[in-house]
Amino acid sequence: MVCLTSLRTKNPPMLPKLNRRRAMFVLTKIDEILMWEQRKEAERDTRFVELGRYLCEVRAGQYWRVENLKSFDECLEMICADFLAGANLDSCSPEILLHSIARFFKFLPGEQKHAFLSQISQRAS
Repeated sequence: MVCLTSLRTKNPPMLPKLNRRRAMFVLTKIDEILMWEQRKEAERDTRFVELGRYLCEVRAGQYWRVENLKSFDECLEMICADFLAGANLDSCSPEILLHSIARFFKFLPGEQKHAFLSQISQRAS
């Protein structure tokens, strides 16, 4: 059986009157929003790279000792919590929070990735 109904009609509805001024305003606003989003995404990417670079320096120089922390992992946990809370508060979007976690995860060395995943699975259950 093919289709019992057709989306074509003999008398389609009339097209709305084109308001060129409003159309140009709306299309310009859409372009502005998309350009803003691209700039924000590019800045976010730059910040992640910068964050990764600084975290590598913190680990190499053991700068975490300045804060009287026991290990780099403790320092990293604190930074991640602050950073991810900020990402979540910025957008109130779980997708952006998940995206932030995934990006940050790439910077972790192998053993820290496993520890991170272990902690996440423990807290999730």
